[in-house]
Amino acid sequence: MPDTNAFLTTIPVRWSDFDQYGHVNNLAYLEYAQEARVAFARASVDGGTGNPGTVVRHMEVDYLRALLPDTREVLVETEIIAMGNTSYTIRQAIKDEHGHIAAMLTTVMVLFDLEKARAMELTPTVRKTLGRFASPELTVGNGGRDDVDDARAADDADAGAADAGDDRA
Repeated sequence: MPDTNAFLTTIPVRWSDFDQYGHVNNLAYLEYAQEARVAFARASVDGGTGNPGTVVRHMEVDYLRALLPDTREVLVETEIIAMGNTSYTIRQAIKDEHGHIAAMLTTVMVLFDLEKARAMELTPTVRKTLGRFASPELTVGNGGRDDVDDARAADDADAGAADAGDDRA
């Protein structure tokens, strides 16, 4: 990702992350992304309180290169690429110690009222907070309002987010 406002998280690579082929197992990439999403949520949306919550609605992963045994830690860059009514989309780049991108993830997150067990609208305050980590393509427009279509599927979260909400970040 070029110069961004990304939220940065450094995560140590564990010995158990490696598989029999001598590279980091594909599941470990998802764990790195989740650790970074949790740190991001605590630093932004929930302010460390856990409420409102955020749940994963949809995730895509592109594995681009192997993380090899010389990798001691990874850097996860998390940035906002779209905002909808009740959701926002993040892009995460997982980089090795040499700055090479090993994986790219795109995840639709739904803001979730834990007490009412339903999606909630992104408030102006939440939008402003998320905007601090907006990608360049989002900041060129009008704060993400044109990107509603990218997250429209997540806006039916009243019916489905609780089922998808086992991964609270």
